[in-house]
Amino acid sequence: MTDLTPGIVSFYGAPGTLKSSMALTWPKPLVMYDFEVGAHRAWKLKQSNGAWLYDGQPDQVIVRRYKFPERSITSRQDRLSGWIQAWKNFTLDFYKDLQDPNVKSIVWDTATMEWSSCCDCYLEELQGQKPDKKSLGVFEYREPNSRQTTLLASPTIYGKHLVMVSHETDEYVPITFGGKPLLDDNGQPKTTTSGVKIPDGFKYTKSKADWQFKATTKTVKTTKEGERDTTVPSITIEKSGLGIDLVGLEINWFEYSKLIQMLTQLGRI
Repeated sequence: MTDLTPGIVSFYGAPGTLKSSMALTWPKPLVMYDFEVGAHRAWKLKQSNGAWLYDGQPDQVIVRRYKFPERSITSRQDRLSGWIQAWKNFTLDFYKDLQDPNVKSIVWDTATMEWSSCCDCYLEELQGQKPDKKSLGVFEYREPNSRQTTLLASPTIYGKHLVMVSHETDEYVPITFGGKPLLDDNGQPKTTTSGVKIPDGFKYTKSKADWQFKATTKTVKTTKEGERDTTVPSITIEKSGLGIDLVGLEINWFEYSKLIQMLTQLGRI
């Protein structure tokens, strides 16, 4: 089967839209970074006697799970601990997988959690100098942004597919008056929701990705009397690496082979 040029793919959407299952259809062997410990819910991926089987076959998908440091669920922690080491462990494994000639694809599930750990690592570093610091300031995101950008440049260099699976969140835009942004009491721009959903996490995900897919479910109405309508998973192409005219196309029961089939029929690959 013809392959896409290796690069970055972004999936995002609401829970239950089969984002992880779709990501796992990318070329094998594949390494899945199971940051949220939900790999067992993906279609075709099962664990048997300590080994992971994909569609009943061994050695197709390697699942890496990480125990991130525990955080209080009732109050903000004064000091973070363990995030620097957790981030180091992840990046070491990531670059080993990039350099492994047998690995074709890498999945971050979720990229939302990966980005959070990147930021918490840097916050813990800053707390070494300022113990009372509880969050990153606007300008302090420059360092996590730089680290993430470096990571996202690597898959293409090593000829790998990186598939980022993200939750969705609201897009916020500045509130303006007379063409100028309104500021709050702290001098920061006021914002409001735009009504659009975007990937939750690294704000430059779409700009760095070659492809972006929004995962949803849709109702397919039956034409036969007495039968119920069915709900099917679907994706909408929001960014295309092979032509802007593909943006807006919907594909039901999406998987990598369907994308390749469509692109081949259109003469794009």
